[in-house]
Formats: sequence, C-alpha cells, structure tokens
Amino acid sequence: MQRVNPPSQPTLACEAPSPATSLSVRPPPIRTPPHASQVPPQADSLVSLLQRYPIMWQGLMALKNDHAVVQMHFISGNPMVARGSLPCSPDGLALPLRIAQRMRLEQQQLEGVARKVQMEQEHCILLALPCGRDAMDVLQQSNNLRQGFITYLQLKQAAGIVNIAAPGSQQPSYVVHIFPACEFANDSLARITPDLLHRVTDIAHLLVIIATV
Repeated sequence: MQRVNPPSQPTLACEAPSPATSLSVRPPPIRTPPHASQVPPQADSLVSLLQRYPIMWQGLMALKNDHAVVQMHFISGNPMVARGSLPCSPDGLALPLRIAQRMRLEQQQLEGVARKVQMEQEHCILLALPCGRDAMDVLQQSNNLRQGFITYLQLKQAAGIVNIAAPGSQQPSYVVHIFPACEFANDSLARITPDLLHRVTDIAHLLVIIATV
C-alpha cells in the first residue's frame, strides 16, 4: 500500500461548519470532490443533495501512517451522539480521529451494529467525504482516503474502530465504526437515503456509525 507523508494539520472547526468554512485561518471555500462538483448542475446533483445533510465534524482521520481530511455529514440518528463522541479540543478545534482497531465484517458483529441502529437515540450515522483547501487538495485527500483507508479496510474485510471515552472517564462511552464501501454499508445507505448512495458510489467515501456503549 502506498504511503503518503502526513499533511501539516490545518486549523479545523469542530462545531458543524458551513460548506464555506475553511481548513485554514484565511478561508478559501472548502470544496467537495472535483468529480462530484463537476456533475452537471441539476436539482439532484451531489452538491445540492449534500445541503440536506449538515456537516457535523471536519477534521483529520488517521490509520497507521495514512491521513485524510474529511467532512462528516449527518445522515440519521441522534446528532447529540456525534457531538458527544467526535474528538474536539477544549477550545473547540477538531482533534485527529485515529483508527486503532478493526472489526471483522462478520455476521455476528454486523448484527450487533444493526441492533444499535434500531435504537434511535443510541446511534448516529454519518457520511465521510474528502475535503480540502482547493481542487488539487481535495483530489489529494480523495486519493489518501481511497488508498490509505478504503482499500486497506476492504482488503482486511473490516471496519475501523475508535473507542471514545467521555470527558474525565477512562471507560469508552461511544464506539465509532468506520465502514468502507461494502454490502452492509451500501444496504444501510440504500435504506436511509438511496439517492445519496447513487451519487457517492464512484466517490471515495466512508460510512460512519457511532453507537453508545
């Protein structure tokens, strides 16, 4: 797997930023992937479609030596689960989300996640898409996401796992499941928002399911 040098960490907003929020101190607008934003302007284009799904978190994801900057769009569930679990510093800046464990995509494991998803207040589903300062940066982050995260997890037939403890506690309060494109992820998106699944099929993306412990 090709390794890339970690990018210098930009200043990132932890609270749900608007699509115009910058990754740097002086903001050019954040862009969606160029192969998405170049879709002919239609009412159901990806750009307009994503406006229905607010950005809950924008920051750096890490897996081993690979890094990618992503925006996580709220799809369904309890938004307070996302706010309580995704890492932020005390001054409100997003901290890196580092994948340290894997969960095999086995029936028993997936059934456990599916049971949590049936509890409306106990989960949150997000869609992670690459973002950057300009079109070239978005393309770089898209490549990073595909090579360092999606391909790796697909080869391992696994989802990435991040355990998040509540402030002041050592015990996990949330489990962040990070799925590459797979049958479980695609079925989940198709059930909730089939139009969005259709639009992101050919774009580097991850499905993120956060569940309470």
